[in-house]
Amino acid sequence: MITKSDLANRIADQLGTSRAAADRYLAAVLNAIEHAVEHEGGVAIPRFGTFALKTRPERTARNPRTGESVTVKASSSWHFKPSKTLKREID
Repeated sequence: MITKSDLANRIADQLGTSRAAADRYLAAVLNAIEHAVEHEGGVAIPRFGTFALKTRPERTARNPRTGESVTVKASSSWHFKPSKTLKREID
């Protein structure tokens, strides 16, 4: 697995720019994706995939230890769906 730092190094190498500039580019892209997912419903990147926010409604669950019913709060989480192209390249 590579880190954000590794990505910045690869960007700097590919663009022939400084590491500091690559860090700024990467941060800008990640911030744009975060804003779009949270405020605009998601991001679709052709040949890569789609980032979206998935919401789960409040529900009733059962505590397996006691058998007691418990209410689980509504929640949301990030979801990534890879494109068909990316799936083919990985397989």
